[in-house]
Amino acid sequence: MEAIAKEYAANGIEYTEIFFGKITDPDFLAMIHEHAPRIERETCVKLRFLAAVSRLSTKAERDIAIEKIDALALKKADPYIALGLIFLEQKQIQP
Repeated sequence: MEAIAKEYAANGIEYTEIFFGKITDPDFLAMIHEHAPRIERETCVKLRFLAAVSRLSTKAERDIAIEKIDALALKKADPYIALGLIFLEQKQIQP
């Protein structure tokens, strides 16, 4: 997260949205809240995080992820979470 912000700052980027699959994980959210304020102050890059779900996940896995995202959206507004969802295209490479 910090490396991304530093690279973006060096290129004049002041705002970024980063997609993570673990955005609903409480430990991951705690890490964001622990580090993002300092990183934003030091780099002047506003960091916002969105949920990512793999297109390769099963329908049940996608449904669970969407339910967690909905629950997160219903909570008090979080300054680091931008509401949105992206389904990531992933290619499986055969050996």
